[in-house]
Formats: sequence, structure tokens, C-alpha cells
Amino acid sequence: MFSNTNFSDNINLFLDPINISTFVLDKYHPNYQLDLNYYSLIIDGSVNMPLYHIDPEEIYFDYESNSSISQLSFKQNKNDKYFNTRIAASSAINESTKSIFQIESKSLIDNINQNGFLNINKKYENLTFDVSYLYHYDEEPNQYNLNLENSQLLKENESFVSGYSLKYIFSNLFFESDFSIQTSNHVRSESYLVDYQYLSYNQRTVVNSNLLHYNFKNLTLFIDNKNYDIILEDDSNDFGFVDTGYNINSLGLSKDSDNIQFKIYARLINDVVEPGFEFNYELNDFKFGFENVKYNRGILIDNQQIYGEYILTEYEKNNINLSYTFKKYNTSIDLGKIKSSNNSYNYFLFAGDLNSKLFDIEYDYFKYFNKLENLGIDEYMNIGFCIYPLRSKYEFELYGKLNFNHYVIDRDINLLTMDVFNENINKQHTQLYSFEFGFNFDSFIISYNSKNLLSNNVIFSDSIVPFKRFDYIKIIWIFKD
Repeated sequence: MFSNTNFSDNINLFLDPINISTFVLDKYHPNYQLDLNYYSLIIDGSVNMPLYHIDPEEIYFDYESNSSISQLSFKQNKNDKYFNTRIAASSAINESTKSIFQIESKSLIDNINQNGFLNINKKYENLTFDVSYLYHYDEEPNQYNLNLENSQLLKENESFVSGYSLKYIFSNLFFESDFSIQTSNHVRSESYLVDYQYLSYNQRTVVNSNLLHYNFKNLTLFIDNKNYDIILEDDSNDFGFVDTGYNINSLGLSKDSDNIQFKIYARLINDVVEPGFEFNYELNDFKFGFENVKYNRGILIDNQQIYGEYILTEYEKNNINLSYTFKKYNTSIDLGKIKSSNNSYNYFLFAGDLNSKLFDIEYDYFKYFNKLENLGIDEYMNIGFCIYPLRSKYEFELYGKLNFNHYVIDRDINLLTMDVFNENINKQHTQLYSFEFGFNFDSFIISYNSKNLLSNNVIFSDSIVPFKRFDYIKIIWIFKD
């Protein structure tokens, strides 16, 4: 059985048990929501709408195989009338073409979420082409309102995302092109002059990147370009309040040998040439890396204007990475500093996993310090433990999972603003627990799941309804041709 998830390496900010307001935060920038990458799609996180539930169903089969496989997933909590039905199917159209289709419908009494995704992958002798399309709709349910300050301001989001990825290899030449366009309608609140406004606006985000490699005898010359454009306009009168973007061009050289890889380049940012450098060294099971890189990030924030303000900021990151891999154990440490014109901070990122015969462990610990301004997340820890007491003894597996999330928050969370985090607060410690146990029959899994099992109330903010215990049954069924 295979599992695919996009978010395990970053910060999942779980504010409710059914993920209607779950944010995926960048581990290097914990005050920024991560852009989501799914196949050839890029979903923009800079406008701070929660994106966790946009991600389609986890796939528990090998999409790379050329066989036709389908998957049915079902979650149910009868007490709260919660149902989540997901279908995924892959098909080998011919020897060089395959497709995958995913659909989801989630309800809490009434329907609150739909996802529909299609991907087609075509391979030629020297060319790989991948095209994807995603439809998404979600709305906050009346039965589970998270806002204590104003229960009438419910978020709503409808998005259409399409994109392609192209890779071409010929002799010493490698070319890659990616394009993604997102069109969305967002309904949300905004804290204009403290009196919350109900806003409906349209978003169009276009991301395009191109990369060209040419291999000489010992060196590789590369040229890359990334273009990012975002337009936000009022839904009723087509008033455009954001029309911005950036274009970054890079030119450089790289070299790969048996145990040393380095890259040096010049990057054009805001009409200024900025140097960059990456270096990696491998020795047996150890790997050491260092990089200095400059880049832009955008974010929509609240201010004294009714639609807020979209801020583009240039950052510089210096990062040292140490990693170790031995048999079934992997671990890595990232140490670094990120600075901009208005903030600077250091970070310590520690992550790893261990897979043994009877149990698996995954862990993440992220710490941010020496900050000029608070980031929202001061410290984050996630530990996952899974035990298999009967592994390899029978045709089925009995398993149990325990997951622990720990947050230290130094800025308030307010879901009635465009910001994920609001004003500074005294550091608040919050813990979430989840538990799962079940049976795995190779192509059929049934399990019982519980979130927040050790406490009935978890407080993230005085403006948010406490996170209460939530239990459900999950079934996953794989059908093979």
C-alpha cells in the first residue's frame, strides 16, 4: 500500500476537526501559507484562504504502475452527520499514456466541500507531458461556526485551477516548462477600520517557469525564469485593488560529481543582479549542504483600506543542512537565517523518520528565534508513532497510530481578518492529539479515528470556538483490474 501527502514536511495549523480552516504554513516562513503543488498545478497561498481541504484524496496505490486501479475512501461520523466520500481511479490508456481522476464530496448535514481533479501524463522517447485540472468548492457550515465574535461571517471559496508540465531531453540539452493558472472567487471578512466587512472578490493567479540546461563535459550551464502575476478585483463592480507580480531570471553554472555538487548563479530581482550559491557534499551516509539565495514572497494583509494591501517582500536566506541516512533511519537538521527589509530571524528545523519491523516513527521540530518581529509560530513539534504488533505474521495487519502536534504561538489567530496571525500576545502553548487503530487487508483498510482524544477543549484563540473531540470511522477500498 502506498500513501501520498503534500504537507508532512511543513506546519499544519489544525484549527478545527474537519479541516475547514486548516492552514499549511511554510516551515521557513511560518507567517506565510505555503503554495500548494499538486502534479502540474500550483495553488496560490498568498491571499491566506485555508488550502488544506483543496488537496485531493490521498492515494494508497502506485500511480506509476501501468495497471488500472481505483480507490474508494469513506469517512463517517453519524452523531454530527459528517460524511466524506472520495474516489480515485488511475487508468493506463496505452503504454505511453496514463490518467488519474479524483473526486470528493464532504458534508456536515449540508454539503460543504467538493473537489474534482484530472491528470493526464504522456511519455514519448525524449518528451514527458503532464496536464492537470482541479475544481474546488468549499463553504463554512452553519453547524460548525468557528468565529465567536461574529457568527454571520462565513468563508466561501470556489476555484478553477489548470496547468501543464513539459520536460524534454535531447543529447546534452534538458528543457522544462511549467504553467499554472488559478481563477477563484473568495467570500470572506476583512477587519476594515475594526468594523468587519463582508467581501466577495475574484482572484486570478498565473505562475510560469522555464528551465534550460546544457551539459558540457564537466559543467552544466543553466538559464531559468519564473514569472508570477496576481490580480484581485471586486466581484460586483470589477474594481481592481491588486494587480502586481514579479519576474525573476537566473543564469549560472552547476557541477555534479560522485560526492560534490555545487551551483553558482546570478539572479535578477527588482532590476538588481543578486548572486546565489549552493553547495552539497556527501560522504558515505552523511550529507552536508550550504546555500545563499534571494527571492520574493507576496502576502495579502489587513490595513486601513477595505481590501487590505498586497505586499511583495524580498528575502535572503542562508541555510546549512546536515543529514544522515542509514538503512531505515533518516534525519536532517537545517540551521539558517532569513532576513528582509523589516524582519530578521534564525531557525532550527529538525526532522526524521525510522521504520522498523514493529513500529514507525516520524518527527518534526521547528524553532524560530532572534526575531525582530514575531512570526505567529514560535515553535512547532509533530510526532507520529505507528505500531504493527502482528506485522508479516498474517495476511492482514493490525495497526495503531498516535499523532501529537504542539504549537507555541506568539501572535493571535483571528479568522475574521485577511491575516493568518494578528496582534502580538504572550506565548500560548497548544497541543492536539489524534489516534487511529484498524486493520489493513492489503486492498482494504478499516479504522477508527479520534482527534483531540486527551482533552475536550483546545484553545487556539479567544476569538475561535475551542477544538473539541471528533471521532469517525474510515474505510479505504482498493480495486484492481
